[in-house]
Amino acid sequence: MNNNNKKRQPSLFMIILAIFLIFVYVDKDAVTNFYNTIYTSLIPFFYSIVIVYLLNPIIKFCMRNLEKYVPIIKEHTRKIISVVIAYIIFGLFIYFLVINIVPILRDNILEFADHFPEMVNKILLNIEKVAEYFRITKMSEVENTIYSYIEEYLSVDTISALLKSSLPYIYNTSSYILNWLYNIGIAFIISMYLVFETDSVIYYCKKIFRAIFGQRRYNITKLIVKDSYDMFNVYIISKIKDSMIVGILLFILMKIFGLKYSVLLSICVAITNMIPYIGPFIGGILGVVLLLSVSLEQSLIFFVIILVLQQLDCWLIGVIVVEKDTKMSPLLILMSVIVAGALWGWVGMLIGTPIAQIIQYVVNLMVQAEEMKNDYKEADL
Repeated sequence: MNNNNKKRQPSLFMIILAIFLIFVYVDKDAVTNFYNTIYTSLIPFFYSIVIVYLLNPIIKFCMRNLEKYVPIIKEHTRKIISVVIAYIIFGLFIYFLVINIVPILRDNILEFADHFPEMVNKILLNIEKVAEYFRITKMSEVENTIYSYIEEYLSVDTISALLKSSLPYIYNTSSYILNWLYNIGIAFIISMYLVFETDSVIYYCKKIFRAIFGQRRYNITKLIVKDSYDMFNVYIISKIKDSMIVGILLFILMKIFGLKYSVLLSICVAITNMIPYIGPFIGGILGVVLLLSVSLEQSLIFFVIILVLQQLDCWLIGVIVVEKDTKMSPLLILMSVIVAGALWGWVGMLIGTPIAQIIQYVVNLMVQAEEMKNDYKEADL
């Protein structure tokens, strides 16, 4: 009886898959609209999962310490206290960003908007100084090309036409921001329930998967999911800690040397530093170009600071903070960043490497399983 059920399970799955493919072939637009509706509805749930994922280390840390120092408290009570502490820390972090960081970023953006032509002229002037120092003879042609583009695209008529045509875009962007804030608010509420129901959700998912695919496939999938989660979690947490350390050190050094835009550039470099290989170049080039609008000296100082920090990150900070090496070739890492970035934007560039690492792990398991089968067949012969 059990053998018959095992034989039916793949057939049932193939039937469901075939029915779905037929629906896609017959009415692709209806399936696409249905998918978009479901995806839009589930966005707050995706955000809530991210919130729970970020708060989970704090919750576990608090539960461990409560169990160690206050063992008389029951487990359910420990979890409630830990969740409350985690959300208080999360709320204080958001409050700190809104009160201290956001106004500085807003002032920087307004300054860029007010003095954009002057900043461009200053950047070109400093680039010309560098070109003269290194005796680059064709720099005037590059400068003339940049000025022609500025005159063409930043004239009064062009800007007025752009503003008229961008009104619908501004409206859509405002609607998107309001919708995003609404989803974040809903996600925050959902996460409060999800953090207590996580164990139950995982339990029922395991039960359903075991019932559909059987115990053997369940055991294999459980091992793969556990190892994949550990790889993803270790990579993300390590990268966050590494980037925060680099950003804080950059902020301190920029303050010591009196460099402008210390908060903005520290945040930019910390975020881009999470992208392997190309991320540090993106943050460094952005800072060098931006500080050229202030002075050539500040740009050069920033360039030297970035070089020193990247070497420090490569040989000391990364070695201490990153718990496990990805064991992936640089070419595969770059491909994963580019492909994931093309699919999911800057978020894809951040998570592309751990996803590629998981895919590599699964493929290696499949190859090892096939090799073991071939070895057993050869041994039988």
